[in-house]
Amino acid sequence: MNREFRILITEDTIEARDVIIDELNKITDFKIVFSECDSAVGALQTLDKSHAKGQHFDFLFVDIDFKEDNKGGKRDSGFEIIERAFEHCPVSVIATYSAQYNTADLSPRHIELQNRGLIVDVFDKRQQSNPEEWFSNRFIKHLKEIENNDFLWDMWHNHNLIKKFIDRTRLSKDDEEDAIKKAEIKQNLEAIIVLLKKMKLFNADEVVFRLIIQLYHRCLEVYCAEDKNPATIKQQSEDNKEAAERLLGRYFERGLGSDDSALRKLIAFSAEEKLRHGYRLNSHRNSSVHPNLDFKLTMSNILFANLTLALYTSPFKQEIRSEKIEQFCDVNKDKGVGYINDVVRFIRK
Repeated sequence: MNREFRILITEDTIEARDVIIDELNKITDFKIVFSECDSAVGALQTLDKSHAKGQHFDFLFVDIDFKEDNKGGKRDSGFEIIERAFEHCPVSVIATYSAQYNTADLSPRHIELQNRGLIVDVFDKRQQSNPEEWFSNRFIKHLKEIENNDFLWDMWHNHNLIKKFIDRTRLSKDDEEDAIKKAEIKQNLEAIIVLLKKMKLFNADEVVFRLIIQLYHRCLEVYCAEDKNPATIKQQSEDNKEAAERLLGRYFERGLGSDDSALRKLIAFSAEEKLRHGYRLNSHRNSSVHPNLDFKLTMSNILFANLTLALYTSPFKQEIRSEKIEQFCDVNKDKGVGYINDVVRFIRK
């Protein structure tokens, strides 16, 4: 993959910025374009302007203490920069560049942001005595991970599509219930990105994949239920049952469960072609809750779930992004890739 990496350096001392830039210029295996900010105000403005243009950074070095930037910066201004960067683009990889992150007054907030998945690494300035060892090796590792996880940009774009379209949809006649349902979907989507970014820390891919599949499935279930009560869901699913069976063939399960089961909600919502993909996501979810020895969740299944939820919620299929997801499939071959290819073909019809 030949792509350009956009790096933002937010640091109030030119000496520290020069150390980073010198090391970046030594890394010739990657095409790197970097931007500098010497104040907290400047960093926030840069992030806001880039976001307005739809241009986001792959990686950010963020100092914490900006009290000497001569532009109103504070000792903990770096935390505001981190939160703004994450708010604009949770896919960006953020590392602190500071020797003070573990001081008594800054450490609690720093740990909190790490636990929330906003900070993924710490580059301690005190290690500058051997910059090539502490910087290059670790930073190149991050670049490789960013490259390997490039599909996150498509996932995040599709999440934004989903959020945009659910905001235009009434999921309940009651304003409070409508807001609660929409908030649940949005919170689930945010959690998915955080889980994927922190997955290496957990060292438990299977557990994380199961959780993510369940979060996507829950979003789909809430969306498809709309404002229907159990009796309506049951009646509409029975009305669509014959069409669903024709579509799904031997994969169709005649036992649809309780009056408002997830399967009934899917069939009540639509018995058209996209039901094949929603039905498959429901099957993946069931296999993740009740582990099936013949079924192993992979990243391909997660990417399939992303595309399926976007397909259900988006009235404009052409706005769904899959190019980086397909590039992932070209490199990683497993059974789940076939499901992705299937849903992509339908999206492009």
